[in-house]
Amino acid sequence: MAYFTCALILRRHTNFPRFRWAVCQIDILGRLKSQSAVRKALLELPESLDETYERILQTIPTEHREFTRATLSILAGQSELGEAETQMTPGALLSMVLRNLGLEWSTDHFYNIYDIRETCGCLVTFTMVDMKSLAWDTTTRGHQEKEVVLFAHYTVKEFLYADRTAHSLNVTARLFALDQHTTAMRWARCVMEIAVSARETGRPISSDSIEDYCQGIALILLKAWQQRMVNHGLASLCLGFLDPTGAHHLRRREHRIIRMELTPVPATSHLVGALAECLSQKFWPLARAATQMLNANQILSTPLLVLTPEWDHWRNTSNPGLRAETAQVLLETSLLLSVFAPELHDPTRYGRWEDEIQKNDRDPQLEILANAVGWDAVLFAATAQHYYHAQNTSGCPIKLLIGRGANVNSVPCRATPLQVAALRWDYDAAKILIDNGADVNMVGSAEGNKLAGLNLHDNLIYESPLSIVRKTQSLFRENPSIRVRRVATGGAAKLKLEQLLLGAGAKDFTITPEISEL
Repeated sequence: MAYFTCALILRRHTNFPRFRWAVCQIDILGRLKSQSAVRKALLELPESLDETYERILQTIPTEHREFTRATLSILAGQSELGEAETQMTPGALLSMVLRNLGLEWSTDHFYNIYDIRETCGCLVTFTMVDMKSLAWDTTTRGHQEKEVVLFAHYTVKEFLYADRTAHSLNVTARLFALDQHTTAMRWARCVMEIAVSARETGRPISSDSIEDYCQGIALILLKAWQQRMVNHGLASLCLGFLDPTGAHHLRRREHRIIRMELTPVPATSHLVGALAECLSQKFWPLARAATQMLNANQILSTPLLVLTPEWDHWRNTSNPGLRAETAQVLLETSLLLSVFAPELHDPTRYGRWEDEIQKNDRDPQLEILANAVGWDAVLFAATAQHYYHAQNTSGCPIKLLIGRGANVNSVPCRATPLQVAALRWDYDAAKILIDNGADVNMVGSAEGNKLAGLNLHDNLIYESPLSIVRKTQSLFRENPSIRVRRVATGGAAKLKLEQLLLGAGAKDFTITPEISEL
């Protein structure tokens, strides 16, 4: 009977390029339980694939249609990404379906993996795929295969998305019709919500876990769709995932999925940490969205305690395991300083910051920060972290920022750039500033924002640059909490900088706060 049925179907439609149609008919007939039902179905074969899909949907019991629609919607959203790493195992798919139906914690249902196969029928397929590429799934080793659920054919998704389905005379077909953009964004929201809600467990990371699946593919999702997600109002959710202090990252303590690692900081600064991660990962649309949720003071004054590799130790240690365990230092900084901090840029692997900027003079990172805090504040931070050996390259950050329009005589962070250069005994930075019009006798102002990570003493802003040069050693002794790295030491360096300032008309003086405010 089965052979006769298959032969009849294929012969009847020999002239139609509809092998998919034939597969569906055979599947439908295979579910019938009597010869009379098969004969009746053969006499009423649908003429088109659309009609076939409509009949399949109509056969789904009413009480299971919501479950089936949620399943097909999730598979449609996942398929939009087009990445093999995002394919879902039956267990992960079932968990997401139940979550969408509000049944993830309920015991008042009997849905299981087999219901996906039974209700969706030939619309989906269960197939084995090689999972070796899933770096986020620690249960995969070598060429291990796992079962995933996919649409059985591309025409299934086309049917669900088609306008003709949304306006079909068939009521059931209209119920299953999907909008492409809405479906993709609904799936993306679900992935990000589950990723953020995940918490630490003792279980191995596995693609069978919906929490691990969502955390594992979240970065893939952001890299592909971040602009679409920002436009769809999902920026806050995405930034919550990228917050390095979030509790959800404890689930992947040994297999981190973001680059920054921050110690706990005030709750109000979580967006600053997320912005730092966006800049590190080059998530420019999300970074711009984050700056719109922050003000300049938050970006400048929020401290970040960054756990970062100690590159000298990394380079000199041959044991990779020892590197991972011991090559860490805790760096107190701010978002703006971290852009220029040499501790966060491994010169043996990535090259100097100046070299990176020189290759791409319009790095969006600088544009995003400057739009948030101003070019003057970026120049101040660049001076505080200036690589003194870079003055002979066109990639010097101070030169680049001045070229972008930064004012060398502004006071965005209470002190002037020249005062910071004087404190660091940075002859090269001071010369660049003076050559570009810096006032050698200008002092700071208490009205500016404090830049976290420097801990400059309040009295410092009232010292002239020449006075700072001559008092630097005593200033560091009196204020050991100052976190400004000196470029040079010794009398020769001090004398060279003094002569530069004196030659430009600098004077040694200190003013009182009252005079400064006049």
